[in-house]
Amino acid sequence: MDKFRSMVDTPTAMVRFHHEYSVANDVTLSLAMMDAKQMGTKSTVAFLIASIVEGRLRFLLDTWMHQLFHKVMLTSMQVSINVIRIVCGISTLNHKLRLNLEI
Repeated sequence: MDKFRSMVDTPTAMVRFHHEYSVANDVTLSLAMMDAKQMGTKSTVAFLIASIVEGRLRFLLDTWMHQLFHKVMLTSMQVSINVIRIVCGISTLNHKLRLNLEI
């Protein structure tokens, strides 16, 4: 997990990360403390940095992804990066092919 920490551990690095990974201006990213809970709150969602860098997770999050995690009662931090990749791929297919794949 520390492999990616240097990408967001300072305000300057966070701004660079925001730009490099095309995070929308209205999305606020913050680095959680090492002992923080995995669950987010009603207004926050916890993600591993690796899910953005390696899993190609992009913001704003797709509603399909929200529905999936809610249905299986997991957070993004409880699944592997490959699951994030698959979910992002399905979400992209939904948009590009105008499909309505349901969960």
